[in-house]
Order: sequence, then structure tokens, then C-alpha cells
Amino acid sequence: MKKKLFGIMSLVLVLSLLAGCGSSSSSNDSGDTIRVGLNYELSGGVATYGQGLTDGIELAVEEINKNGGVLGKQIELVKIDNKSEDTEAANVSTRLATRENVVALLGPATSGNTKAAIPAAMQNKIPLISGSATADD
Repeated sequence: MKKKLFGIMSLVLVLSLLAGCGSSSSSNDSGDTIRVGLNYELSGGVATYGQGLTDGIELAVEEINKNGGVLGKQIELVKIDNKSEDTEAANVSTRLATRENVVALLGPATSGNTKAAIPAAMQNKIPLISGSATADD
């Protein structure tokens, strides 16, 4: 339950950031949808963490979209499994930022995978939020 709550809180934070940038246009934000990338552990050794967080985020997005979305736009989740591997987490972060054109990244769930995903997010100037990574560095 706590993991789902963290996922929902992460999504709310991302949506707040997006709402704060409402009047500016972004090349990643087009049409009637806002694309948000999910970089979570859906298979592998710590898949339980990523699956729980993803379930919570999907539930929150469903509710938000039913109620009109954000800034009149629907949220579209782009979910990719990082296989509980730090190298794959970095690759997924790069793919979501460059090929999938997301405006924000949620996940990974673990500190090591989050650390691996940060450089691509920073390089592409996309916020990355993890509601469960706990490393203080």
C-alpha cells in the first residue's frame, strides 16, 4: 500500500510541475495528450517494487483522465520495463526522453537504478521523480 501511495504522490508532483508550466509550449507536449514515461522494475529481482508503483500510477492516471485530465489534456503513460538492472534503467531513461518524447519520467523504484537513469534525464532536461529511491547521494 505504501508503494502505491508513493507512486501516486510522484504522479501528483509531476502533474503539478506540468500545470505550473501550462502556458509554455514544449516539443514533447503535443496534441491532446501529455506523455509521461514510466521506468520501473517490472521483471527481475525487484519487480515487486516496480509493479506495485506502476499499478498505483495507472490507477491515478485513470481517475485523472476520467475527470478531464490536466490542463484539458489526457495523460498517456509510456511504460517500459528496466528489468531490475541499472544498465537497462539508463537505457530506458534515454529511450523515453529521446524516442518516446515524454515530458517527465517516473521511476525507477530502487536507488541504484534511479542513479543510473538520472544522467539521461538531466541531459534531456526532463524531470525524473522516484517516490521510493532512498539513497541520499
